[in-house]
Amino acid sequence: MSAIRLRVTFDPSFPPMARWHAVVYDGDEYTGVAAYASSRDEAIREASQRWMEYQTAGGRSEEWVDLQ
Repeated sequence: MSAIRLRVTFDPSFPPMARWHAVVYDGDEYTGVAAYASSRDEAIREASQRWMEYQTAGGRSEEWVDLQ
């Protein structure tokens, strides 16, 4: 396993509640874990929590979230 990293991005074209994106990478490989939020800290916190759940579950999980 490589270093686990978060790529955090701000995109003003997204709705206000999803302008911050935190995406989890294992080295350079996308893990399938990401979070969208209204603040940088919230996106990081949510992505970190999802990563912990991903590790506990032992595999990839996926959900569809409607953006308002």
